[in-house]
Amino acid sequence: MAKAIWSAQATQEFKDLIAYLKQNNRKSADEAATEIKSISRLLARRPFLGRPGRREGEREFSVSDWNKVFVYRVTPDGIDISTLRDPRMQPKPDDTDT
Repeated sequence: MAKAIWSAQATQEFKDLIAYLKQNNRKSADEAATEIKSISRLLARRPFLGRPGRREGEREFSVSDWNKVFVYRVTPDGIDISTLRDPRMQPKPDDTDT
């Protein structure tokens, strides 16, 4: 079975998003968590749904409902998610996959 492996950075970004959403709307936070986890499983099974990324070897998949972009690499066993970034922000030059 294909797996989605989350980096520490991506995991923290996911937790931060959910915590932020919970401040105003618990239902919205629950929906976001469910949808983002579901998308990560889908991408593990079908990694080429995303577009080529900004860096060599990376792919990106936009989640417009939550204004986030999965940045990941395809592996033999699924995907490694390096970040869950806000598309309005430029990636930092020192962002690396972990």
